Amino acid sequence: MSLAAAPNLADPCEEACCRHAPTDLFGIVCSVGCGIHCAAMPLLIAAAPAVGGSWLGGEAAHLVLLPLCAGAAFWSMRSGVRRHGRRSVPWIAAAGVSLLAAGVAVPSLLNDGSAGEAAGGGAGACSAACCQSTAIASPEDGPAAAVVRFAVPFLTPLGGGLLVLAHLVNLFAAPARRRPVHIPEPQTTMPALARSGAVLVLACCGTTAHAADGSWSDFRGGGASVADAADLPLNWSPEDGVAWSVELPGVGQSSPVVFGDRAYVTFVEGPNKEAVGVAALSVATGETLWTQRFDAARTSPNDFMHGRAAPTPAADGAGVVAFFASGDLIALTPDGTKRWRRNLWEEFGPFENNHDLGTSPAQDAERLLLQLDHGGPSLLLAVSKADGQTAWTAEREPRTSFTSPVVAEIAGTAQVVCSSNGSVDGYDAATGAKLWSLDGLTGNTIPSPVVVGNRVYVGAKPGRGNTDVAAAQESNCCVEVSRTPAGDWTAELLWRANRTLSHYSSPLVHRGRCYYLNNVGVLACFDAETGDLLHRGRLGFESWATPIGAGDRVYCFGRGGECAVLAAADDFELLAENRLWSPEASGETAAEAPPQPPADGAGADDESDGRPGAGGYDGPFVYGAAPVAGGFLLRTETRLYRVGAATPTP
Repeated sequence: MSLAAAPNLADPCEEACCRHAPTDLFGIVCSVGCGIHCAAMPLLIAAAPAVGGSWLGGEAAHLVLLPLCAGAAFWSMRSGVRRHGRRSVPWIAAAGVSLLAAGVAVPSLLNDGSAGEAAGGGAGACSAACCQSTAIASPEDGPAAAVVRFAVPFLTPLGGGLLVLAHLVNLFAAPARRRPVHIPEPQTTMPALARSGAVLVLACCGTTAHAADGSWSDFRGGGASVADAADLPLNWSPEDGVAWSVELPGVGQSSPVVFGDRAYVTFVEGPNKEAVGVAALSVATGETLWTQRFDAARTSPNDFMHGRAAPTPAADGAGVVAFFASGDLIALTPDGTKRWRRNLWEEFGPFENNHDLGTSPAQDAERLLLQLDHGGPSLLLAVSKADGQTAWTAEREPRTSFTSPVVAEIAGTAQVVCSSNGSVDGYDAATGAKLWSLDGLTGNTIPSPVVVGNRVYVGAKPGRGNTDVAAAQESNCCVEVSRTPAGDWTAELLWRANRTLSHYSSPLVHRGRCYYLNNVGVLACFDAETGDLLHRGRLGFESWATPIGAGDRVYCFGRGGECAVLAAADDFELLAENRLWSPEASGETAAEAPPQPPADGAGADDESDGRPGAGGYDGPFVYGAAPVAGGFLLRTETRLYRVGAATPTP
């Protein structure tokens, strides 16, 4: 079929959008859209007999092709570098857009529209290759114009092809490995004495930032998951060793925190989480000391697809500060009196996350640190614990993540370390200045980092549907942070955890060993110094909580109330297996079923579960644990348990 046989296909050149000069923004967008239209012209011609040539060449074609073109260019440029580390992708996309625009605009600039109008094409911008009316050289043309006219018919198909190429690279190229990045020491006006004071505060708190009396005052005990509490039990069962169990208000997925003789938990209530709240309980008896409820600043469905009070609060001698996905940040005294409240959704939102925010605040002696990563403008926020005022903010690239920051001292400087969806970054805890960064990671969206000395241990998980498994395995790694004599910070990848994945739980570094526990209960132990694999084994249950190291033991908590106690040793040595409730009492039977071997018979080295329905949401979950003197506090959605001695051992 010839072009002359379908004259109506040139009708889009009569449309109003093409009458805009390609030098203004709307004209550029229209030109790009027309270019895509021209690149697709052979398909439109072939389809004309079936659906009608005038419709294909009319407004509907523009309505379809203009958004496709704009979306193609935007997506390629936005995701090409961040996801794959390939800086060629946006250049390819930009070249494609440029060629498309040139294929529409150049003839118009040469002829000022006259040729196109003479040919019945309409506006000057439409005297391009799509009309096939001005692309043939005229005898009156000079050599340069003749060459340009000859080349114009090829510009739009070539531009469309380049955009397709950019998409193919984005879709099918393997993630690129990136070299470590070092960032020069930022200039700051902060007095040296103040910086030294901040370092001294963190040095006194240590990398775990929890009190030396055994308090577990924030998420993962300050980010280390290592317990100072004494006389932790080895064995317990529903009949023996559970000191008390109490019903909690509402529902919640946060871990309990402990300061002094009080435990704090957070919760939400209502079908759309209309209320948020905090409750304080006696560690010794489980008695509820007080409960405070507040109207949520924003509501969202109260179901398993959205966080239910997922962020863990932070406590100290002044009380407790709780953060909720609604944007509510609330500080209370030890007796439950409100000290201050902020609406971060109103200040920094909306937060673009399909499952709501799940990040937990970290803290030092003066500040609360919140990593607000989501699909929109993201930031690291430092808030004064005394009055709730903003101490500083640091902008971050948009990214969806549920990880939490860690406050630690690295090479003599108090830092906030964030591992989140593609990179691990370090910030000055006093000023918010970015000190160093290592990118090229995949899957570090749920496990939070661990800092020991000048090393950062990173956890990563595969994508939904077990995508990006190989890249996620390479992102479970150890990073060494150092400072050069010139004062620059560097971050260097030291080792990768071979064939290992994290999931909901974060890494644990304890007694020179690094432990990774995935959601189906495969525990892998590595030498924390060298990265050599020491042992790997199945625990026989699914796990969401991070293991806790205590003395010569490692406690691994299953989501169905199980706990496996292992020796902190180079060999896999199971010391005890415990249960918090019986499957008959809770209706949870999957946790007791033994795991089936994987189809390929790979055994413990294989990360798959093999059981149908794994990863479902039936029955109560253990979301987190907090060690106390003589035992643990374990939290499900609606209950808080204490295992071990009800009072500290003398």
